[in-house]
Amino acid sequence: MTSEPYNSLGREGNRDIYNITIRNIKTGGEHHGAICLAAEGNQVYNVSIENFEETDEGLREATVKIYTGYGAGYRAGDIHDISVKNIRSRIATYAVQVVAETQRVTLENITQDNPHGELLCGIEI
Repeated sequence: MTSEPYNSLGREGNRDIYNITIRNIKTGGEHHGAICLAAEGNQVYNVSIENFEETDEGLREATVKIYTGYGAGYRAGDIHDISVKNIRSRIATYAVQVVAETQRVTLENITQDNPHGELLCGIEI
């Protein structure tokens, strides 16, 4: 028996990810606290990421990472209208890292407590 990849189209005939709110998260560990990732022509938009606080446990590249690095077919602007606010990084190298050509990403109240870390990478407030 062979299996085929899951191919579910949304109501609008696409696989876009949109109208998402992620809030009030306490996180630690080895992986990003939250990611926005788009590929294959699908878009990520109207996303609110707010009230994230890292614990002192773990080691990670970014508390919040917005990128395209998985798959192909990303077009500039496939990730857009993202709000990131009230992020407190303690263990990550970057509090917020953006590794994609995005549109309308807003940042508010981002803090970095890691003395060896940086507040932002790939974007400015």
